[in-house]
Amino acid sequence: MNFSIRALLLAVLILVSRISSEAAVSTTVVISQIYTGLAGSTGPSDAYVEIFNKGVTTVDLTTWTLQYSNEGASTWQIVALSGSLAPGQYYLIRANSVGGRGRMPQPDKTTLINLGIDAGKIALLSTDTSLVGACPSFTSVVDFLGYGSGCREGSSPTLATDGKSLHRKGAGCTETDNNLLDFGNASPQPRNTVSARSVCESTTAVGRRTFSIADRGATTFRSSGTPSGVSVGYARIQPDTGKTAPSGVAVLGFRSTKLVYEVGFPATTAITRGLFYAEINGPRNTGLAIANPNNQDVTVDFTVAATFDIVSTGSITIPANTQVAKFLNELPYDTRDPLVGTFSFTASAPVAVTALRGFTNERSEFLFANLPVVDLSLPPSTAVAYIPHFAVNGGWTTDVILVNTADFPISGKVEFFNPGGTLTSVPVGTSTVSSVEYNIPQKGALKLNLPDMGGATLTGSVRVTPTSGVRTPVSMSVFSLYKGGVRVTEAGVIGVAGTQLRTYVEESGVPDSIGSIQAGIAIANMAALTSTVDIELLTLDGVSTGLTSSVTVPSGGQTSRMVKDLFPSLARPFKGIMRVTSSNSISVLGLRIRNNEQGDFLISTLSPSNELTTPSSAETFFPHLADGAGHSTEFTMFTGATGQTTSGVILFRTNGGQNLGLGFQ
Repeated sequence: MNFSIRALLLAVLILVSRISSEAAVSTTVVISQIYTGLAGSTGPSDAYVEIFNKGVTTVDLTTWTLQYSNEGASTWQIVALSGSLAPGQYYLIRANSVGGRGRMPQPDKTTLINLGIDAGKIALLSTDTSLVGACPSFTSVVDFLGYGSGCREGSSPTLATDGKSLHRKGAGCTETDNNLLDFGNASPQPRNTVSARSVCESTTAVGRRTFSIADRGATTFRSSGTPSGVSVGYARIQPDTGKTAPSGVAVLGFRSTKLVYEVGFPATTAITRGLFYAEINGPRNTGLAIANPNNQDVTVDFTVAATFDIVSTGSITIPANTQVAKFLNELPYDTRDPLVGTFSFTASAPVAVTALRGFTNERSEFLFANLPVVDLSLPPSTAVAYIPHFAVNGGWTTDVILVNTADFPISGKVEFFNPGGTLTSVPVGTSTVSSVEYNIPQKGALKLNLPDMGGATLTGSVRVTPTSGVRTPVSMSVFSLYKGGVRVTEAGVIGVAGTQLRTYVEESGVPDSIGSIQAGIAIANMAALTSTVDIELLTLDGVSTGLTSSVTVPSGGQTSRMVKDLFPSLARPFKGIMRVTSSNSISVLGLRIRNNEQGDFLISTLSPSNELTTPSSAETFFPHLADGAGHSTEFTMFTGATGQTTSGVILFRTNGGQNLGLGFQ
C-alpha cells in the first residue's frame, strides 16, 4: 500500500470518527448504563439498557427508538420507546435473560434483543428510521455507545468480566463524546422512571452555602421541597482553614397530603470499616446510603450476617464523588428476607455512610428510623451502656437491639428500669421480665421486642451490662406508636453519654396542636448517686436566653421532659441550643415532636454532642439528602465543643456528584 492510499484511508477513518463524534453529542437524552450479564453472576437476571435525560426540559419519547447491533453485524434491532422523560429521569429497557440472581426494578420497556456480553453497538435515535451498515452515519443519532467495538464515539470502553455494568459517569451527566472517558465499570444499579432523579448541574446551580457559627451557637435551614421529581444526594461540610467541623443533624421529611415522617441523622466522618444493624422482614426493610467523596472510584466489600450464618458477601464499586442510596433487598446488595443481623463493610478509601430502618405501615405509608453506623476502627468498650428511653403499652412498642461488632461471641445482661431507678417488669416477646441474659454470635445481632399488651404506658431506661472483660454490644432501641391500629411513627434511640452535652431544639405553633413543632429530652442517670441535671436554653447566636431549669434523676433512673414543661415562659417560635450538664455521667437523647394534619403524633430523635470531645478539622458529611416531590431536608449545624467557633462551607451534591442547587425556605 503506497503512502497516498494509506493517507487517504487514514483521512476517511478520521472523518468517520469526527462525523460520529460531532453528530452523536447529546444535550438531552443519553445512554446512561448497560448491563450485559455474566452467567451465574450476582447481578440482575436480565440484561438491560438504561437511558437518562441530562437536559433541562421534558422529552417526548413517542417517536424515539433504541437500536442495537452485534459487533461486526450490519443489521439493527429496533426498540420503539414511549412516554416522556423529565429532566434527571431514567428509563429502563429490559433485554435478554442472562442467568444472574439479582432482582431488578420494573422495566419501562421489555424487549427480546440479545446484548453481546463483551461487545456491541447501541444507538439512541429520535426517529424510527432504521440504521444501515456496521458503522452507519450518525447524522440522525442522538447518542451512541460502542463497547468492545471498533464503531464508537472516541475510544471504546471494555466491560469487566465480573458481572459489572457500564455506567455513564456522574450518574448519567458526563458527556465528553468519548465512550472510554464517559463510561466506567461499576456494580449494576438499574434505574427506571420512578427511581430518584439526578438533575445535572446547570449554570444556575449554586450547590453551596457558607456558615459561621458562634461558640454555643447554631445555624439551621431547610430545603424548599420543590414540587418536581425527587432529587437525592449528599452534603459535604468543609470548615475553613484553622477551623474545626461543627456537629450537625439533618432531618429528612416527607409530606403527601400530610406530613408522613421525619427522621434525624447526625453528621458523620468518612470511614473505611463499619457495621450496622440490618433487618428485612415483611414490612421492615433497611436502607443504606454511601457517599464516595474521593476523586477515585472506591471498592466496598460487604458481608451480611445473621445468627450463626453468613447470609451473603459481595463487592460494589462506587464511582468517584458519587453516592449510592438503596435498600438492602435491592441491587447492588440484593439481600433476601427474612433477615435479622448485621451489615459490615470495608472500603478501599474512606466513605460517608448512613443507615435507616424502614417500615411500611397499615396505610402503606413508609416510616423511617435512624440506625447508628459503628466505626470498626475505633477501640471497643467494655463499660456498661444505657439506652435512655423505652416505651411500651398504651399504643407504644419498643425493639431493644444489641449488635455485636466483634469477631467472637459476647454475653451479658439487659435490665429494664423505671424512672425511679428500680427494676421494672416489661413484656418481652411472650414473657414478662425485668432482665434478659444475652449471648450474641460474632458480627450478630439480638432484637428484644417489647409489645403493647394494653394498660398504662410504661417508660424508662435500659441498662446493658457485659460479662466482665467482654466487649459491650452497640445498644439501641426503636420505639413506635400505634393509633387506631396503625403505626404512625417510629424513632431510633442511641444515647450519648457525658456530663456536658448539647442538642438542637425548635419550638413553634401552639403546643400539641396541628402543625406544631416541639422539643424534648430523655435523660438516664448512669451514676450510682442521684444526679441533679441543669438545663439551659441558648439562642442561635450562642447567647443565653436566661431560661434555666433542673431535674433530679435517681441512680439508674430516667426522665423524659418536654421543653414546654421545662421552660413554660419560653416565647415561640424558638430555635436554639439546649445545654445539659451534670456532675455525674448521664445518657442523653434529643426528641423532636410534630403533630401532623391528621393529628398523628410524630417523633424523631436528634443526637446530642459531647462538649468535652475534641473537634476535628476534617471534612464531615450528611451522607443522604432528598428534595422534591414532597421531600425536604432540614440541615442544622452547631458548635458542639467547649469554646468552639467555626466557619466554612457546606456543599450540596447530586448522587452523581454534580452541584445540587437547592432552594431554601
